[in-house]
Amino acid sequence: MICLFCFWACSINDFDAFLKSNNVNLNFNGSFTVKSKSSTPLILLGENQSSKQLLKINVRQVKNYAEALAEVKKSIFLIVSQYEFTMAPYPGQITIASNCGLEFHPKLNIINEVYYITAYVNERLALSLCKSDGYSYSVSTAYFHDADKSQLLTVDFYQSKDVPQIASDNFFRINIKNVKNINLAEFSNLIK
Repeated sequence: MICLFCFWACSINDFDAFLKSNNVNLNFNGSFTVKSKSSTPLILLGENQSSKQLLKINVRQVKNYAEALAEVKKSIFLIVSQYEFTMAPYPGQITIASNCGLEFHPKLNIINEVYYITAYVNERLALSLCKSDGYSYSVSTAYFHDADKSQLLTVDFYQSKDVPQIASDNFFRINIKNVKNINLAEFSNLIK
């Protein structure tokens, strides 16, 4: 009897089970396993079987769609501000970020009515500001609002640069249903 329970418990995908146990309306059909998780704040990082794709989901409670948009605006500001040219606050100090051209800046994608941002990150999942920084993954970030559960879902889909890229709009459209994809076209600080 114990062996049967162990087999059943081990066969449940911990990534999807963690989402379900935290009342998140997403299911990836066993495609990802947990790499890291946190309950406060609710963040889940998973990887696929080949370890060439990672998926990070950040869940925040919001009162309504307006609050979700305000949170998305803050998030986009933090991402974009890392790429802007900044002057040193005092003479002789190093600038916080450098202007390396637009090639690696986050870009807005609108494909098949799916809105997401693409950028590049290193092996530690930190944003690559310049080509000289090198990068290990491309990352596509989409924001979703679940009005029924008052949740803002930030979904980061990472793909290794060493494998053929899956179309991110297809990934989001196929795997994330029953929640509203937030229209990022209204944020003017994103490059189209």
